[in-house]
Amino acid sequence: MKSIAIFLSNDFVHDQRMRRIASAFADMDWLVHVYAILKRDSLPLEKGMVPCTRLHIHPAKGRRFYAQMNWRFFIRAFVDKSDFLLAVDLDTLPGLRLVSFLKKKPLIWDCHEIFTAMPELYKRPGVKKIWSMLEKYFGRNLPHVLAATRGVADYLFSALSIQAKVIHNYPMSFPLATNIDQRFNSKIILFQGILNEGRCLPELIYAMKLLPVEYKLVIAGDGHMRSYLEKIIHTENLSDRIIITGMLNPEDLIQYTITACIGISLLNKEHLNSFISLANKNLDYIMAGLPCVTVNLPEYLGINQKWEVATLLEKVNPLTIANAILLLSTDFEKYRQMRLACLEARKWLNWETEVKKLNEFIRSL
Repeated sequence: MKSIAIFLSNDFVHDQRMRRIASAFADMDWLVHVYAILKRDSLPLEKGMVPCTRLHIHPAKGRRFYAQMNWRFFIRAFVDKSDFLLAVDLDTLPGLRLVSFLKKKPLIWDCHEIFTAMPELYKRPGVKKIWSMLEKYFGRNLPHVLAATRGVADYLFSALSIQAKVIHNYPMSFPLATNIDQRFNSKIILFQGILNEGRCLPELIYAMKLLPVEYKLVIAGDGHMRSYLEKIIHTENLSDRIIITGMLNPEDLIQYTITACIGISLLNKEHLNSFISLANKNLDYIMAGLPCVTVNLPEYLGINQKWEVATLLEKVNPLTIANAILLLSTDFEKYRQMRLACLEARKWLNWETEVKKLNEFIRSL
Protein backbone atom coordinates (compact mmCIF):
# COMPACT_ATOMS: atom_id res chain seq x y z
CA MET A 1 0.00 0.00 0.00
CA LYS A 2 1.40 3.39 -1.01
CA SER A 3 1.43 6.37 1.34
CA ILE A 4 1.59 10.15 1.03
CA ALA A 5 2.18 13.09 3.37
CA ILE A 6 0.45 16.34 2.38
CA PHE A 7 1.70 19.71 3.64
CA LEU A 8 -0.32 22.94 3.44
CA SER A 9 0.15 26.38 4.95
CA ASN A 10 -3.45 26.96 5.99
CA ASP A 11 -6.22 25.25 7.93
CA PHE A 12 -7.17 21.84 6.55
CA VAL A 13 -10.80 22.18 7.71
CA HIS A 14 -11.37 25.19 5.46
CA ASP A 15 -9.36 23.99 2.46
CA GLN A 16 -11.97 22.20 0.38
CA ARG A 17 -9.56 21.44 -2.48
CA MET A 18 -7.08 19.65 -0.24
CA ARG A 19 -9.82 17.79 1.60
CA ARG A 20 -11.02 16.46 -1.75
CA ILE A 21 -7.53 15.61 -2.99
CA ALA A 22 -6.62 13.88 0.28
CA SER A 23 -9.84 11.89 0.16
CA ALA A 24 -9.15 10.92 -3.48
CA PHE A 25 -5.83 9.36 -2.45
CA ALA A 26 -7.49 7.60 0.49
CA ASP A 27 -10.28 6.29 -1.74
CA MET A 28 -7.62 4.67 -3.92
CA ASP A 29 -6.27 2.82 -0.87
CA TRP A 30 -3.34 5.13 -0.14
CA LEU A 31 -2.34 5.86 3.44
CA VAL A 32 -2.70 9.64 3.80
CA HIS A 33 -1.50 12.02 6.50
CA VAL A 34 -1.94 15.80 6.32
CA TYR A 35 0.23 18.40 8.02
CA ALA A 36 -1.46 21.80 8.26
CA ILE A 37 -1.54 24.98 10.34
CA LEU A 38 -3.57 25.47 13.51
CA LYS A 39 -4.90 29.02 13.47
CA ARG A 40 -6.60 31.16 16.10
CA ASP A 41 -10.00 30.66 14.46
CA SER A 42 -9.49 27.05 13.38
CA LEU A 43 -12.51 24.80 13.70
CA PRO A 44 -12.15 21.30 15.18
CA LEU A 45 -11.25 18.50 12.80
CA GLU A 46 -14.38 16.77 11.61
CA LYS A 47 -15.22 13.12 12.01
CA GLY A 48 -14.26 11.10 8.96
CA MET A 49 -11.47 13.42 7.76
CA VAL A 50 -8.14 11.87 6.84
CA PRO A 51 -5.57 12.00 9.67
CA CYS A 52 -4.21 15.51 10.17
CA THR A 53 -1.51 17.02 12.36
CA ARG A 54 -1.96 20.77 12.84
CA LEU A 55 0.98 22.92 13.88
CA HIS A 56 0.69 26.20 15.75
CA ILE A 57 3.19 28.70 14.34
CA HIS A 58 3.88 32.13 15.78
CA PRO A 59 3.89 34.74 14.35
CA ALA A 60 0.93 33.90 12.12
CA LYS A 61 2.21 35.79 9.07
CA GLY A 62 5.26 37.41 7.54
CA ARG A 63 8.78 36.15 6.85
CA ARG A 64 9.20 34.54 10.27
CA PHE A 65 6.02 32.53 9.73
CA TYR A 66 7.17 31.16 6.39
CA ALA A 67 10.68 30.45 7.64
CA GLN A 68 9.46 28.64 10.75
CA MET A 69 6.77 26.76 8.83
CA ASN A 70 9.24 25.46 6.25
CA TRP A 71 11.69 24.42 8.98
CA ARG A 72 8.99 22.53 10.91
CA PHE A 73 7.62 20.99 7.72
CA PHE A 74 11.17 19.95 6.82
CA ILE A 75 11.54 18.14 10.16
CA ARG A 76 8.14 16.48 9.87
CA ALA A 77 8.72 15.40 6.27
CA PHE A 78 12.22 14.13 7.06
CA VAL A 79 10.99 11.75 9.78
CA ASP A 80 7.73 10.84 8.03
CA LYS A 81 7.76 7.34 6.51
CA SER A 82 5.42 8.11 3.61
CA ASP A 83 6.39 7.11 0.08
CA PHE A 84 5.42 10.47 -1.46
CA LEU A 85 5.36 14.09 -0.35
CA LEU A 86 2.84 16.66 -1.59
CA ALA A 87 3.60 20.38 -1.30
CA VAL A 88 0.62 22.70 -1.56
CA ASP A 89 1.56 25.98 -3.28
CA LEU A 90 4.93 27.68 -3.44
CA ASP A 91 5.13 28.64 0.25
CA THR A 92 5.54 24.99 1.37
CA LEU A 93 7.89 23.98 -1.44
CA PRO A 94 11.38 24.94 -0.16
CA GLY A 95 11.48 22.66 2.90
CA LEU A 96 9.83 19.74 1.13
CA ARG A 97 12.00 20.02 -1.98
CA LEU A 98 15.05 19.74 0.25
CA VAL A 99 13.68 16.62 1.97
CA SER A 100 12.84 15.16 -1.44
CA PHE A 101 16.45 15.68 -2.52
CA LEU A 102 18.05 14.34 0.66
CA LYS A 103 15.86 11.25 0.98
CA LYS A 104 15.32 10.59 -2.74
CA LYS A 105 11.59 10.72 -2.12
CA PRO A 106 9.21 11.73 -4.96
CA LEU A 107 7.53 15.11 -4.54
CA ILE A 108 4.22 16.33 -5.94
CA TRP A 109 3.53 20.05 -6.16
CA ASP A 110 -0.09 21.23 -6.19
CA CYS A 111 -0.11 24.83 -7.43
CA HIS A 112 -3.32 26.72 -6.68
CA GLU A 113 -2.24 30.17 -7.85
CA ILE A 114 0.66 32.23 -9.13
CA PHE A 115 2.15 33.01 -5.74
CA THR A 116 4.40 35.76 -7.03
CA ALA A 117 1.39 37.58 -8.54
CA MET A 118 -0.75 37.75 -5.41
CA PRO A 119 -2.38 41.17 -4.83
CA GLU A 120 -0.70 41.35 -1.42
CA LEU A 121 2.69 41.56 -3.17
CA TYR A 122 1.63 44.17 -5.72
CA LYS A 123 3.21 47.06 -3.79
CA ARG A 124 6.01 45.03 -2.19
CA PRO A 125 8.57 44.48 -4.99
CA GLY A 126 11.29 43.34 -2.60
CA VAL A 127 9.17 40.53 -1.14
CA LYS A 128 7.90 39.64 -4.61
CA LYS A 129 11.49 39.30 -5.84
CA ILE A 130 12.32 36.88 -3.02
CA TRP A 131 9.33 34.66 -3.85
CA SER A 132 10.25 34.80 -7.54
CA MET A 133 13.74 33.54 -6.73
CA LEU A 134 12.32 30.74 -4.57
CA GLU A 135 9.92 29.79 -7.35
CA LYS A 136 12.68 29.54 -9.96
CA TYR A 137 15.03 27.60 -7.68
CA PHE A 138 12.66 25.13 -6.00
CA GLY A 139 10.03 24.82 -8.74
CA ARG A 140 12.27 23.76 -11.60
CA ASN A 141 12.45 20.21 -12.97
CA LEU A 142 9.53 18.87 -10.96
CA PRO A 143 7.96 15.87 -12.76
CA HIS A 144 4.69 15.65 -10.78
CA VAL A 145 2.76 18.94 -10.78
CA LEU A 146 -0.94 19.74 -10.47
CA ALA A 147 -2.52 23.12 -11.27
CA ALA A 148 -5.89 24.47 -10.18
CA THR A 149 -6.63 26.24 -13.48
CA ARG A 150 -5.48 26.25 -17.09
CA GLY A 151 -4.08 29.76 -16.54
CA VAL A 152 -1.84 28.54 -13.71
CA ALA A 153 -0.69 25.60 -15.83
CA ASP A 154 0.17 27.91 -18.74
CA TYR A 155 2.15 30.16 -16.38
CA LEU A 156 4.13 27.20 -14.98
CA PHE A 157 5.00 26.09 -18.50
CA SER A 158 6.13 29.55 -19.63
CA ALA A 159 8.01 30.42 -16.42
CA LEU A 160 9.45 27.04 -15.38
CA SER A 161 8.94 24.73 -18.40
CA ILE A 162 6.73 22.55 -16.21
CA GLN A 163 3.97 20.41 -17.68
CA ALA A 164 1.20 20.53 -15.07
CA LYS A 165 -1.97 18.47 -15.02
CA VAL A 166 -5.02 20.68 -14.51
CA ILE A 167 -7.34 19.53 -11.72
CA HIS A 168 -10.05 22.13 -11.27
CA ASN A 169 -11.37 22.78 -7.80
CA TYR A 170 -14.96 21.92 -8.66
CA PRO A 171 -17.29 21.44 -5.66
CA MET A 172 -19.07 18.30 -4.58
CA SER A 173 -22.63 17.93 -5.82
CA PHE A 174 -25.48 18.31 -3.36
CA PRO A 175 -29.29 18.43 -3.70
CA LEU A 176 -31.08 21.78 -3.90
CA ALA A 177 -34.14 22.35 -1.71
CA THR A 178 -35.01 26.05 -2.04
CA ASN A 179 -37.13 27.22 -4.98
CA ILE A 180 -36.55 30.15 -7.29
CA ASP A 181 -39.19 32.42 -5.70
CA GLN A 182 -37.59 32.11 -2.28
CA ARG A 183 -34.16 32.93 -3.71
CA PHE A 184 -35.34 35.84 -5.84
CA ASN A 185 -37.31 37.46 -3.02
CA SER A 186 -34.68 37.07 -0.31
CA LYS A 187 -32.64 40.12 -1.47
CA ILE A 188 -29.65 38.63 0.36
CA ILE A 189 -26.34 39.36 -1.36
CA LEU A 190 -23.57 36.89 -0.51
CA PHE A 191 -19.80 37.11 -0.62
CA GLN A 192 -17.88 34.06 0.60
CA GLY A 193 -14.14 33.69 0.94
CA ILE A 194 -11.00 35.11 2.52
CA LEU A 195 -11.09 38.85 3.24
CA ASN A 196 -7.90 39.89 1.44
CA GLU A 197 -6.80 42.66 -0.89
CA GLY A 198 -7.76 42.55 -4.54
CA ARG A 199 -11.31 41.29 -3.93
CA CYS A 200 -13.01 44.71 -4.13
CA LEU A 201 -14.66 44.33 -0.73
CA PRO A 202 -14.65 48.06 0.17
CA GLU A 203 -16.32 48.79 -3.19
CA LEU A 204 -18.94 46.13 -2.43
CA ILE A 205 -19.71 47.69 0.94
CA TYR A 206 -20.04 51.16 -0.56
CA ALA A 207 -22.32 49.69 -3.24
CA MET A 208 -24.79 48.73 -0.50
CA LYS A 209 -25.31 52.46 0.16
CA LEU A 210 -26.73 52.75 -3.36
CA LEU A 211 -29.24 49.89 -2.96
CA PRO A 212 -32.66 49.98 -1.29
CA VAL A 213 -32.70 49.22 2.43
CA GLU A 214 -34.27 45.78 1.98
CA TYR A 215 -31.02 44.50 0.45
CA LYS A 216 -28.73 42.75 2.95
CA LEU A 217 -25.11 41.70 2.50
CA VAL A 218 -23.62 38.61 4.12
CA ILE A 219 -19.82 38.44 4.05
CA ALA A 220 -19.05 34.82 4.92
CA GLY A 221 -15.36 34.67 5.68
CA ASP A 222 -12.45 36.11 7.62
CA GLY A 223 -9.04 37.59 6.91
CA HIS A 224 -6.68 40.40 7.71
CA MET A 225 -8.97 43.02 6.11
CA ARG A 226 -11.85 42.24 8.47
CA SER A 227 -11.23 45.04 10.98
CA TYR A 228 -10.83 47.56 8.15
CA LEU A 229 -14.09 46.43 6.55
CA GLU A 230 -15.91 46.53 9.89
CA LYS A 231 -14.73 50.12 10.33
CA ILE A 232 -16.20 51.08 6.93
CA ILE A 233 -19.47 49.35 7.80
CA HIS A 234 -19.69 51.27 11.08
CA THR A 235 -18.70 54.62 9.53
CA GLU A 236 -21.28 54.25 6.75
CA ASN A 237 -24.03 53.23 9.22
CA LEU A 238 -24.55 49.88 7.50
CA SER A 239 -24.32 47.62 10.54
CA ASP A 240 -28.00 46.69 10.28
CA ARG A 241 -27.60 45.64 6.63
CA ILE A 242 -24.17 43.97 6.50
CA ILE A 243 -22.85 41.12 8.62
CA ILE A 244 -19.45 39.43 8.61
CA THR A 245 -19.86 35.87 9.83
CA GLY A 246 -16.22 34.84 10.14
CA MET A 247 -15.09 31.43 8.90
CA LEU A 248 -17.83 28.82 8.64
CA ASN A 249 -17.71 25.07 8.30
CA PRO A 250 -18.79 23.80 4.86
CA GLU A 251 -22.26 22.74 6.00
CA ASP A 252 -23.10 26.16 7.50
CA LEU A 253 -21.68 27.94 4.46
CA ILE A 254 -23.93 25.96 2.13
CA GLN A 255 -26.98 27.12 4.11
CA TYR A 256 -26.10 30.74 3.33
CA THR A 257 -25.37 29.91 -0.30
CA ILE A 258 -28.69 28.15 -0.98
CA THR A 259 -30.79 30.94 0.55
CA ALA A 260 -29.08 33.99 -1.00
CA CYS A 261 -30.43 35.90 -4.00
CA ILE A 262 -27.13 36.81 -5.68
CA GLY A 263 -23.51 35.73 -5.19
CA ILE A 264 -20.63 38.18 -5.47
CA SER A 265 -17.11 37.43 -6.73
CA LEU A 266 -15.04 40.48 -7.62
CA LEU A 267 -11.35 40.83 -8.42
CA ASN A 268 -8.91 43.58 -9.25
CA LYS A 269 -8.21 42.94 -12.93
CA GLU A 270 -4.72 44.52 -12.89
CA HIS A 271 -3.22 41.56 -11.00
CA LEU A 272 -2.06 38.56 -13.06
CA ASN A 273 -3.21 36.13 -10.40
CA SER A 274 -6.71 37.57 -10.60
CA PHE A 275 -6.64 37.61 -14.40
CA ILE A 276 -6.10 33.84 -14.67
CA SER A 277 -8.10 32.81 -11.60
CA LEU A 278 -11.20 30.67 -11.27
CA ALA A 279 -12.39 31.44 -7.76
CA ASN A 280 -13.87 28.65 -5.64
CA LYS A 281 -16.79 30.87 -4.75
CA ASN A 282 -17.89 31.15 -8.39
CA LEU A 283 -18.03 27.38 -8.64
CA ASP A 284 -19.85 27.11 -5.31
CA TYR A 285 -22.44 29.62 -6.51
CA ILE A 286 -23.04 27.58 -9.66
CA MET A 287 -23.41 24.37 -7.65
CA ALA A 288 -25.96 26.12 -5.41
CA GLY A 289 -27.95 27.37 -8.42
CA LEU A 290 -27.07 30.94 -7.46
CA PRO A 291 -26.67 33.60 -10.19
CA CYS A 292 -23.74 35.87 -9.47
CA VAL A 293 -22.06 39.16 -10.30
CA THR A 294 -18.40 38.77 -11.22
CA VAL A 295 -15.74 40.23 -13.50
CA ASN A 296 -15.17 39.75 -17.23
CA LEU A 297 -12.00 37.67 -17.06
CA PRO A 298 -11.07 34.66 -19.23
CA GLU A 299 -12.18 31.80 -16.95
CA TYR A 300 -15.54 33.40 -16.13
CA LEU A 301 -16.13 34.45 -19.72
CA GLY A 302 -15.42 30.90 -20.85
CA ILE A 303 -18.05 29.51 -18.47
CA ASN A 304 -20.56 32.21 -19.41
CA GLN A 305 -20.16 31.43 -23.11
CA LYS A 306 -21.37 27.89 -22.38
CA TRP A 307 -23.83 28.68 -19.61
CA GLU A 308 -24.82 32.26 -18.77
CA VAL A 309 -24.58 31.96 -15.00
CA ALA A 310 -23.32 35.47 -14.17
CA THR A 311 -23.37 39.16 -14.92
CA LEU A 312 -19.83 40.07 -16.03
CA LEU A 313 -18.52 43.52 -15.12
CA GLU A 314 -15.99 45.36 -17.27
CA LYS A 315 -15.28 47.92 -14.54
CA VAL A 316 -15.61 47.37 -10.80
CA ASN A 317 -16.75 50.28 -8.66
CA PRO A 318 -19.67 50.86 -6.25
CA LEU A 319 -21.96 52.13 -9.00
CA THR A 320 -21.38 49.27 -11.45
CA ILE A 321 -21.75 46.72 -8.64
CA ALA A 322 -25.00 48.27 -7.37
CA ASN A 323 -26.46 48.56 -10.88
CA ALA A 324 -25.66 44.92 -11.68
CA ILE A 325 -27.23 43.71 -8.44
CA LEU A 326 -30.33 45.87 -8.93
CA LEU A 327 -30.88 44.79 -12.54
CA LEU A 328 -30.50 41.09 -11.81
CA SER A 329 -32.57 41.12 -8.62
CA THR A 330 -35.53 42.92 -10.24
CA ASP A 331 -35.71 41.06 -13.55
CA PHE A 332 -37.33 37.73 -12.69
CA GLU A 333 -37.11 36.27 -16.20
CA LYS A 334 -33.39 37.10 -16.47
CA TYR A 335 -32.85 35.65 -13.01
CA ARG A 336 -34.78 32.49 -13.91
CA GLN A 337 -32.68 31.94 -17.05
CA MET A 338 -29.44 32.35 -15.09
CA ARG A 339 -30.60 29.91 -12.43
CA LEU A 340 -31.47 27.35 -15.10
CA ALA A 341 -27.99 27.87 -16.59
CA CYS A 342 -26.48 27.17 -13.16
CA LEU A 343 -28.49 23.98 -12.88
CA GLU A 344 -27.18 22.83 -16.26
CA ALA A 345 -23.58 23.88 -15.57
CA ARG A 346 -23.47 22.06 -12.22
CA LYS A 347 -23.94 18.78 -14.09
CA TRP A 348 -20.44 19.28 -15.55
CA LEU A 349 -18.56 21.51 -13.10
CA ASN A 350 -18.53 19.10 -10.19
CA TRP A 351 -15.92 17.11 -8.30
CA GLU A 352 -17.47 13.76 -9.15
CA THR A 353 -16.52 14.42 -12.78
CA GLU A 354 -13.17 16.11 -12.13
CA VAL A 355 -11.85 13.49 -9.69
CA LYS A 356 -11.64 11.00 -12.56
CA LYS A 357 -8.69 13.01 -13.93
CA LEU A 358 -7.06 13.05 -10.52
CA ASN A 359 -7.50 9.29 -10.22
CA GLU A 360 -5.63 8.87 -13.53
CA PHE A 361 -2.81 11.00 -12.15
CA ILE A 362 -2.66 8.97 -8.93
CA ARG A 363 -2.56 5.69 -10.85
CA SER A 364 0.40 7.02 -12.87
CA LEU A 365 2.57 7.61 -9.78
